[in-house]
Amino acid sequence: KNYAFSNIGRLTATNDFNIADLATGDKPVAFFIIYPDYDNSNYSLVATFLSQVGYVLAKMATLAADSKLNRRVINLYEELGNLPRIEGLPHYLNVGRGRGLVYYLILQSIAQLEVNYGKEGAAEIMGACGNKYDILADNYDDAEYFSKQIGQTTVIAPSRHGAPMDTDKSFGESQETRRLMMPDELLRLRKGEVVLIRSKQRSDLENRSITAWPIHANPDEGTELPFSFEYLTRFNHQATFDELYGDKKPAHNDIDLKKLLLDITVTTIEPQNENDDPEITVKVNGHSLNAENDEPQVEQYTSEQAATDENSDQNTENKPALDLKKSTEDSKLDQDNIHRSEEPEPKDPKKQITTEIDQQATPLSTLFSKSQLQMIEKGVQELLTQDDYAEYQSLDSVEAMTHWLNARRAMK
Repeated sequence: KNYAFSNIGRLTATNDFNIADLATGDKPVAFFIIYPDYDNSNYSLVATFLSQVGYVLAKMATLAADSKLNRRVINLYEELGNLPRIEGLPHYLNVGRGRGLVYYLILQSIAQLEVNYGKEGAAEIMGACGNKYDILADNYDDAEYFSKQIGQTTVIAPSRHGAPMDTDKSFGESQETRRLMMPDELLRLRKGEVVLIRSKQRSDLENRSITAWPIHANPDEGTELPFSFEYLTRFNHQATFDELYGDKKPAHNDIDLKKLLLDITVTTIEPQNENDDPEITVKVNGHSLNAENDEPQVEQYTSEQAATDENSDQNTENKPALDLKKSTEDSKLDQDNIHRSEEPEPKDPKKQITTEIDQQATPLSTLFSKSQLQMIEKGVQELLTQDDYAEYQSLDSVEAMTHWLNARRAMK
């Protein structure tokens, strides 16, 4: 439903940014996504964009000669737990490192992952992370998880045997196994104290084989992590959004959505012979189109055209609008001139294609994710014949799908 709002429509209608530039551009690119933490109504847009970035870059790397991106792309997902599910994220984490995609996931707790990805999905994401940092666990479950990941050690425990007032007591020692850090210790980490688990680090900077022991950075050894205010003061420029933007307007602010609409008209002429296929004529914005093979050629509309279009609208302000009613009447006259037999054969419901598609047709991709469409297509392919499946693949909107399903119901 988010895409039905005009402001979201203008934001997503055009694009002045190429995702491929993140890995192949002449200069490094830093792309910031800023979204309000007080309103989550449009969070799905952020998740969709991040999923698209992962898909495009993973595909580029796969098609490259060495299966790697020209430049490493670092994805820093701050407060990932507040975003909806990002489709494909577990897969991108598993294949990303070898292809030049690096991911930093910052969470408040592992439970946030379980809410959006399920218990198995959260475990898959955690398992795909090569380095895990614990700055301070917020709950016992997270502390227990890191305590188990850190591992165990053997300690010498002294023991004493004898009566309370007896001077002849025996002393001994025994070996006991305990965790390197207990959950309650992880719940009391100090400022700058961090535990790092390097589960996939098997070589050092000189490519020598190593054992990846956990790292405990702490103030006692002078290895604690510094705070950002201690070394990033030159980036501390506090300002409101109004002060940052000034008189600037978003690039999509002046986009006219009406100029991006497609006026699609489909005219069907039933055949005189039952074995013949109907004659279908498709017009997109008044231009004829082959319904089976051709793709509608939509004129590119970028943000740079906004000012030009605005001036053009002022020049054509007094011109009469297109008489759609007259166009419809002309189409009906053409239909009346077609020779038909006095007693036509009964129509095949399968061939009763709607004569007009609403110019505001809803693409299937706005209601279903890519993985959902693939799942639906797989199920349909198993149920339909080859000809029916080919007809199904030509459907690209909710309205066309509805008409197709109604026609099949009428056949039964």
